[in-house]
Amino acid sequence: MCGRYTNTQADQSALAARFAFDERSIRLETIGRANVCPTEPVLAVVGDGSGGRRGETLRWGLAPSWATLKGGRPLINARDDKLRTGGAWKRLASDAAQRCLVVADGWLEWQKPEDRKAPRQPFWHRLPGGEPFAFAGLWCFEKPRDADAPLGSCTIVTVPANREARILHDRMPAVLAGPEAEAAWLDPAVDLDGALELTRPLPDGSLEVTPVSPELSRAGVEGLELLAPPPEQTALL
Repeated sequence: MCGRYTNTQADQSALAARFAFDERSIRLETIGRANVCPTEPVLAVVGDGSGGRRGETLRWGLAPSWATLKGGRPLINARDDKLRTGGAWKRLASDAAQRCLVVADGWLEWQKPEDRKAPRQPFWHRLPGGEPFAFAGLWCFEKPRDADAPLGSCTIVTVPANREARILHDRMPAVLAGPEAEAAWLDPAVDLDGALELTRPLPDGSLEVTPVSPELSRAGVEGLELLAPPPEQTALL
C-alpha cells in the first residue's frame, strides 16, 4: 500500500492553478489516469529553491543506492515511522528540497474474495466530491546504469489507516490536508518533526470507498469508465 492510484483530472490549467505551478511542465501521460502503476511517470510538484514551485515528471518508485530493495523492486512507499529512525530515510525527509507533492485524486485497494479462484475486487478511495489532492512524497535524482542522465523518482509516504481505509488495509497514503499543509510540506523552514506532523491519517468519515472494475487489477489497463461501479456491485463498501 499504496500500490495503485488515480489522477483523473485532465484539465492542465485547473491542476496548475490548484497546485500553483506552471502548466507547461505537465506531461499529458501523467494526467487523466485511472490506473497509475509503479515505475510509471507521475505528476509531482517540488519547490524551485526560490520560494516558488515547479511541476516535475517523476518515476514512481525510488531505487537509490542506499536502499535495500526487496526482490529488486523500487520503493513505492515510505512508512512514516521509518522516517524518524535515522539514516538515509531521515535525511531525505528532513530536506524540504527532497519533499514533493504527488498529485492524485484517489487510490485503489483490493478485497480478497472468499473463493480463491475468483478475482480480487478493487475499491476506489477518494475524498467526497473527488477533488484533486496531494500525497506527501519524497523524491531524489539517481543515475541508473542504463541511463545517460539522472532520473527523478519518488515514493509516497504512508500512515496508519483511518476507519474506512482500515477495512481493506492497515495503512493508507498520507494525504496532505489542503493547500496550507501542502505549502508547509515544501517549506524549507519546516523541519522533520513539523513535516511529519502533516502526515496524519485522514479523519474517520472523510473517505468515499466504491467498487470499480476488476480490469484495473492489470497494469497497463486504462480508461476512466473503469472507475464506475460494476453493474453487479454498486453498494459502498
